[in-house]
Parts: sequence; C-alpha cells; structure tokens
Amino acid sequence: MCDQVDVITLRQTVPEFVILDLCGFISSRFERAFEVTANALRGRPEKNIVLNFNEVKGIDGLGLKQLLIFCTQMRKFNRKVAAYGVKTDVRQVFQLTRMENLLRTCENEYQAIAGWSK
Repeated sequence: MCDQVDVITLRQTVPEFVILDLCGFISSRFERAFEVTANALRGRPEKNIVLNFNEVKGIDGLGLKQLLIFCTQMRKFNRKVAAYGVKTDVRQVFQLTRMENLLRTCENEYQAIAGWSK
C-alpha cells in the first residue's frame, strides 16, 4: 500500500531483477521520480526492470510521456522492462499508444519475472 503519492520505490526480490513500485496518478509530477530512478538504475547491474502498477490510479498524456522517456532510457541502458498490475483503462492507453513495444505487460509479478527466465 502507498504511504505517499507520486513516488517510485525501488526493491529487489531476486537477483537480476529490480521491481519499481509506482504509487499515485502518473502525470507530469512523476518527471522527477522517473529521472531519479533512471539515474539510480544506471549504476546497478540488474538488466530486468519490473514496474508494479498495482497502486497506480491512472495516467494522463504527460505521465505517458514521462513513462515513455523512462522506458526509452532503460532500453538505451540495455535494460528490459515489464509491468504488472496494470488496470484496464491504463492498459487500453498502452495499447493505443503501442507502449507494448517498450514495455511488456503481465498479469502479476511472478509472470513478469518468469517471462525472462525462459
């Protein structure tokens, strides 16, 4: 559960994977959080990034832009990105904007992690 809004919390449950718990409504207010997180990930060895959308309330156009920039940076850093817990309305936005080219959407954390271990 989120104690704060518009934040990204980094955690590591297994080696080679970093899970980012997103909290709040993804909008332009996430710009700094994505920037700080991208810089922190640059120096880490993990190649697989999983975004937890369980506590995300929604996303607007500017938030989508911030997420797109973040995913593009991760690709430049040679990182793979997946997401889980994406609500139906956000998933539809991802489909309309073809975010699936940068961000693999999964049903749960296990599926997001297991998808890379094949």
